[in-house]
Formats: sequence, C-alpha cells, structure tokens
Amino acid sequence: MLESLCTLITALTCVSAVTVLTQKPTVVSLSRGESVTMDCNLGTVTNWAAHWYKQVPGGVPQFVLVWYRGWSSVTYGSGFSSPRFTSLISQHQIIV
Repeated sequence: MLESLCTLITALTCVSAVTVLTQKPTVVSLSRGESVTMDCNLGTVTNWAAHWYKQVPGGVPQFVLVWYRGWSSVTYGSGFSSPRFTSLISQHQIIV
C-alpha cells in the first residue's frame, strides 16, 4: 500500500496581534485515497490572512488556499479546488 506524508503549513500575513495559532494534526500520514480533516485555530487576531501549503517529503510546498479575514469564502491554488479540498470557516477557526 502506497503511503505518503503530507504537511499543511499555515502562514499568517499582515498580522497585528496573534494570541495562539494551533493546527491539529500538524503532520498527517495517509494512504492514497484517504481523507483527513485539519483544524486550524487562529486565536485572537486582527487584520490577517491565512495561507495553507501542502508539502510532501522531498517536494516543494504547494499553495492550497488563502482566506482573508472578513471573506465568506477561500481562494484555492491551482489543482486544489472543491470538492477535493473543502474549507469550513467559523470565527477565527478554519477547517481544511
């Protein structure tokens, strides 16, 4: 069975204050075809944007999505559009 290791990296831009940034799980090992939910809690933030990147061992980071505070939806990177990758936004929490 083919297994791969995937890391979703969360990057915040234009952040003026962050209390806590947590992402669970931080690293995921999956077999092809499996799915995972990753929960990112941005804590108390103001004026920010959150960017997610996927990286496999030995590979370069690939842009998955960006969400700016106040937006009702996200913008996906090339090859990462719905329904394969979905996001749920709730206050300062984004589930990818």
